[in-house]
Amino acid sequence: MDEKQIEQVTNELLNSGFAGEQIVAGKPLESLSISYYPPTYKNYLRVSPIPQSAEISSRRYSQILTVVEVAKRNHIGLQIISSGLNIGYGSDAPYAENTILIDLSSFDKIYQYNKILGQISLEPGVTQQALYDYLVNAGEEHWPDSTGSPIHSSIIGNYLERGFGHSPIAEHAEQIVTMTCIVPRGSESTPTIVSTAVNGSFSSIAKRPHVVSIGPNFNGIFLQSNIGIVTNMTINVLPKPESFVAYFVEVNNQTFSKFIETCRYLKQHNVIQSAAHVGNYIKTLQLLAAEYPKIIGSYDADTLKNTAKQYGLSDWMMSGALYGTKYQVKANIKELKRYLKPLGLKPVFMNEQKQALLSKLNNFAQKPSVRKFVNSAITSPVAPLRFLASRLAMLKGFVSLCELKKGKPSNYFLNTIYWRNLDKLKHDQANDPGQDNVGCIWGAPCSPIEGEDVEAIINLINNKCDEHKFEPAISCTLLNKRNIECVLSISFDRNKPTEEANALQCYKETMLNCASAGYLKYRLSTHSNEYFDSQLLGTDLPILSLKNELDPLNIIQPGKYKIVSDFFTPLGTENKKNQQKQ
Repeated sequence: MDEKQIEQVTNELLNSGFAGEQIVAGKPLESLSISYYPPTYKNYLRVSPIPQSAEISSRRYSQILTVVEVAKRNHIGLQIISSGLNIGYGSDAPYAENTILIDLSSFDKIYQYNKILGQISLEPGVTQQALYDYLVNAGEEHWPDSTGSPIHSSIIGNYLERGFGHSPIAEHAEQIVTMTCIVPRGSESTPTIVSTAVNGSFSSIAKRPHVVSIGPNFNGIFLQSNIGIVTNMTINVLPKPESFVAYFVEVNNQTFSKFIETCRYLKQHNVIQSAAHVGNYIKTLQLLAAEYPKIIGSYDADTLKNTAKQYGLSDWMMSGALYGTKYQVKANIKELKRYLKPLGLKPVFMNEQKQALLSKLNNFAQKPSVRKFVNSAITSPVAPLRFLASRLAMLKGFVSLCELKKGKPSNYFLNTIYWRNLDKLKHDQANDPGQDNVGCIWGAPCSPIEGEDVEAIINLINNKCDEHKFEPAISCTLLNKRNIECVLSISFDRNKPTEEANALQCYKETMLNCASAGYLKYRLSTHSNEYFDSQLLGTDLPILSLKNELDPLNIIQPGKYKIVSDFFTPLGTENKKNQQKQ
């Protein structure tokens, strides 16, 4: 956008009732953007619509409709964010040039909480912390499914990107009941507000939500797509279980492949209920270093392996949880023990009483005098002293993990992305990776829950990370009964341009190698969106797209997920198919 376009759009919005403070351009805009790697494109204007009514109605969203109309008239794209905290995948950066950033964080209403159905409706500005607090205040009869993202990250933003958490309802896309969306339509039509499904929609006749769908369910077409703006969403929440037990399993490389296949059997037979995470020793070291950075003297691969050995860290660590009645949980504990015993693995179970004790120990470990002891002992040449210090240091991580599996979000895990920026970490106050210029990019190749496939992904990741001299921090998540998602987190220092360029090249080569081997990522970053094309899908038929019908002017997030769509018209032109119809 040039200055003339910015002035034109700004004047149109002001004349439509927007206040000056709702529109930001120039230098102030740069200070509002958060980047964890260099954006391919930039926004030149940020617009923050606000609700025009307290009630859920078309009037409430009238300013969003106005922005869409203005964008259509001026042939400008819209980059939609709810919090902008899409960390590791691009944050608030657009997928193409010539776009306006639309910030929907002011739309933060939570409503229609139905305790019988276990569902709740919310808007884009509702954060993980807000939903958790709401459910606690409403009697704590249900738990949300939270991720390791910041507490102020958006629920809807994560669900639309097929994000996942930790509980039995961790596969977020599958927990969407219905949505309300704005679709732009063509130049001769006005934007329309539509519902994606009858199920979950509120019936003015019955005075309650429908519990069944009649006709098609269109939720899926708005996931990882660019055909509309989601204004609210109804999702499932987890009934608070009678019994909750967290568990941890240490696994070595020799039994890893067989362990993964055992986990598939247990997942398919509902013994493993949650989205259990299996992280490598680098992930564990990151948790430890986030508390006591001095343990990391070098990022050399052999040195790190030796450091992990000094602290008695296993090659892999699984964290999961069991939910249900006390008899269900008791039975699943027995089954986990029975199937892991032949592999020589002994899960450690943490019931509510043990979790309470763990929390008390953590409170003790955070006392200044104890932290002073740990800081001294954690690098001690005396092995037992060093081991004790490391376990005290990891208490906060274990407590946070247990709480996360009960839906309580935390900023604690955000500190792990400081891995290559440990000198910037502050223990006694909140850290801000964006302000600290911390670099981070994530990618998650997926495969069947098959030991051979998972090891193939890990080898591809390890080889490229070794070549580019980065630490392969990997966490494998058993998302459902068929899919395991292997998340690679590459950390780097954005104050070192050469390191940053090398990190992005490592990421690109790793993700392309995995995709070429048949292991696609479950979501794209703004970075990988540029070079992931449809050939990597290896499919014979094109994927159905409704872009032509719902957004023929290509207003909504132009360029996003182009891997599954061949139609991305230049801004300001209608597609050929649409022209032929006219």
